[in-house]
Amino acid sequence: MRKHLHWLLSASLGLGGVAFMGCERNSGGNPQANKNSSQSADSKILNNKNDAASVAGSKIPGDQIGTIDLTRIYGTLKDVAEDAFTKNHFDNLVGKFTAADKDRIGKGFANQKFDDLDGRIDQLNKDYKAKYGHSFDIEKTKVFENWVSVQKTGEDKDNTYANVMFPASHGLPALTVPVVKHLEVWRVDAPDDVSGSQLKQNLLDHLTAIDNMKDQWPADELEGQRMIVHHVFMAVFNRPVNAQ
Repeated sequence: MRKHLHWLLSASLGLGGVAFMGCERNSGGNPQANKNSSQSADSKILNNKNDAASVAGSKIPGDQIGTIDLTRIYGTLKDVAEDAFTKNHFDNLVGKFTAADKDRIGKGFANQKFDDLDGRIDQLNKDYKAKYGHSFDIEKTKVFENWVSVQKTGEDKDNTYANVMFPASHGLPALTVPVVKHLEVWRVDAPDDVSGSQLKQNLLDHLTAIDNMKDQWPADELEGQRMIVHHVFMAVFNRPVNAQ
């Protein structure tokens, strides 16, 4: 009998140790405590708001991106694309970047008037209206849902980090766009080595490429908008027009 009790006690302790080890692994908080952390299997890839609703508030270790944040991320992407398509909005576009990016580009540069860029934007808008019957206007949910994917990559005391992943499409390569939430606002984390003059030239190059292929624009306006958005973010992330 004593031998049997000893066996039960040992087994219980063993199971307790296993349970404790499991809890310790999950109770360590979000494994992505900063933007440089390795990817976690618990950071779900979101393709639409239904995906976000299914993980937000669940028992997955670490806070997940929910429908509100996903909608705000879509809104930031929309604003950048529409600013790129609007005359005299270069400073508005830069305003959607992180504080460090805005400081690097500089208010003095961003507020300049660029006649060549504005001229291209004006012509592009005319061609867009001729093709699709109205002005360029993105409906963020339709354009981004079930096209780009969003994945949380980390967080710290003040910020939440995520990646927006554009698939290879419309003759353009896949592209990852880092975004950062600070004080409930999501902003684009542009490359640190992209200057204001480079960004302006990149936008001019990509918008020119879009307009030069207007005869090949998709018949479906939604796909046409996605093509334009993809080009805009290629410009922001310093990818050339002919990148593969």
